[in-house]
Amino acid sequence: TYYRGADGVIIVYDVTNGESFANLKDWITEMERHCDKTVPKILVGNKDDNDNELGKVVLTSDARAYAEQKVLPFFETSAKDNKNISEAFNEITRLALKRRLTQPNNGQTAAGGTRIAAKRTVISGGPKKCCTT
Repeated sequence: TYYRGADGVIIVYDVTNGESFANLKDWITEMERHCDKTVPKILVGNKDDNDNELGKVVLTSDARAYAEQKVLPFFETSAKDNKNISEAFNEITRLALKRRLTQPNNGQTAAGGTRIAAKRTVISGGPKKCCTT
């Protein structure tokens, strides 16, 4: 798990695996220990596939209640069916940008824009030939 400098956290569990949902408490505790409290977080239940209703063991109502208790936006997604993938990523991106723009010393210029520092990479040496005859 990587937290340093994170702009957002997506906490994912498998809706077909009750153990992954039960592990959320430990994952969130670990995240709260290592991650800035102001970093936005969302909860995502994955594998909510259209053809998998019988395999779903984590009820939407239970997951939604847990997300509300932890004050986390909640999404159920399916990578297989492309369900709510864009919505989840758009939400964490929106929250991360909102946080960046409201933080003091966030790299904003006096005009209100955001300064982006680009690095130039210089490759020394002459032109290379990939094929010679």
